[in-house]
Amino acid sequence: MLYIGTKSGNIYQLNTENLKLAKQVISQDTILKTIGEDLKKPGSVEVIEEHPTKEDHLLIGYSRSLIVLWDNQNK
Repeated sequence: MLYIGTKSGNIYQLNTENLKLAKQVISQDTILKTIGEDLKKPGSVEVIEEHPTKEDHLLIGYSRSLIVLWDNQNK
């Protein structure tokens, strides 16, 4: 699975075996529901890394200094 971050802050998942986008999208709106009001404009996705020990967790870095630990199973 390849994660693709966009300028709008959304993250798409591309299956590299068949080159099809997964239906699940990690939207910036979903992430923003879980953070404080002062960070509501994090900008574009700059970095996506899988957690080193938990394969269902992602670290997402945004251009305006927000870093999110995302649990892909529990959203």
